[in-house]
Amino acid sequence: MSSYTLAAGLVQTIVTTSPPSDDYRIGYDIVINFISAEGLPKMDIIGYGDPYFEAKIDDKVRFISSIQSNTSTPNWDDGEWIVRNIPRTAKLVIRLYDKDDEKVTDDYFGQFEITDLIDYQSPPNGHTIIGPLGLCHGQFRLSIQSSKTSDCIYPTWKVQLRQIQTFFHSQFYQSWNRHHKPAQTIFNDSLRSIAIQTTIKMAHRALYRRTLKNNQSGRLKTVDDLWKLFVDELTKQIKPCIYTYIIDDNTWRFSETGAGFFIDFASKHALLANASEHVCYAGEFHPRPKFGWENLTDEWALVFDNGSGTYAPNSNLLSNLKELFIFNFPGLNVLVYDHKDPHLKKSIEQLKLAQERYKNSFTTINQLLPPLQSFK
Repeated sequence: MSSYTLAAGLVQTIVTTSPPSDDYRIGYDIVINFISAEGLPKMDIIGYGDPYFEAKIDDKVRFISSIQSNTSTPNWDDGEWIVRNIPRTAKLVIRLYDKDDEKVTDDYFGQFEITDLIDYQSPPNGHTIIGPLGLCHGQFRLSIQSSKTSDCIYPTWKVQLRQIQTFFHSQFYQSWNRHHKPAQTIFNDSLRSIAIQTTIKMAHRALYRRTLKNNQSGRLKTVDDLWKLFVDELTKQIKPCIYTYIIDDNTWRFSETGAGFFIDFASKHALLANASEHVCYAGEFHPRPKFGWENLTDEWALVFDNGSGTYAPNSNLLSNLKELFIFNFPGLNVLVYDHKDPHLKKSIEQLKLAQERYKNSFTTINQLLPPLQSFK
């Protein structure tokens, strides 16, 4: 990636500092509970239909329900859909079908739409399902709750840690990796690298003007406080996610790996480190049940690695990293792996499967919003 592309992309992203005033740009999170339908017409000569529905928001994301067998009054106990960051103008369309394995296409019951998702008021008798030729084909009941999307568009965290120098003496600092081409682009003292560093520092300031505060001092007090950082506000569950992190002289800084803000960067670690030529440590981490994703009721652990091409941390210091976190958060389960360890690969593969299950009920649709090019 050229320095021109990197710098131009950042200028386009962060130079405009006034927030958008148009209400269309305000995002909302919604929780839709699909409850039931009644009065569905008979579609077969014998018995009732096997109804299911498809819900779509602005033709961008969709939810497909389970099939309810042989009934005109289906109930959907598993019908919760959480959608984040939709515009006020978003429209929900629900279409109902009768599953028929003996036909090429399923029979169509009808549909209805909701255009006031944010200020939704449930009709007393439910929504009328409009079938072919405009006929009433039953009623559908659901509930919708909404709230404004958090201001933190690109979630970043800055957590103060005690006694970092005790576990990572200055002689153990991890300098930038001379064998890593993206790192060379940032740190080789050329005019190009100086321009890139300036751009990275601008982005770093923009990110951490938006950092969430933890207590007045910015320090988490207990391991329970720490775990709250990883709990999604809507689902109340720990979010299966990979995070990029660095540790400097005083703080642990991290953000979700793959967050949209990072797309134009040659090094996410350099961004978190404010283009510093060295860090105490760096890599990626993820939460998981202590003994794997097969047991979701088990104790939770944080799994750390040294996966940073920019700083290439020494794997011999992973034990120091583990001791640092246990010292700061007594009772925290910490696992550490070299980034090439097959056990780490397996843990990440299991996490990705958990992410797919998570997405079935939790959908982010930033694409519904116009591009945000400003920071408050």
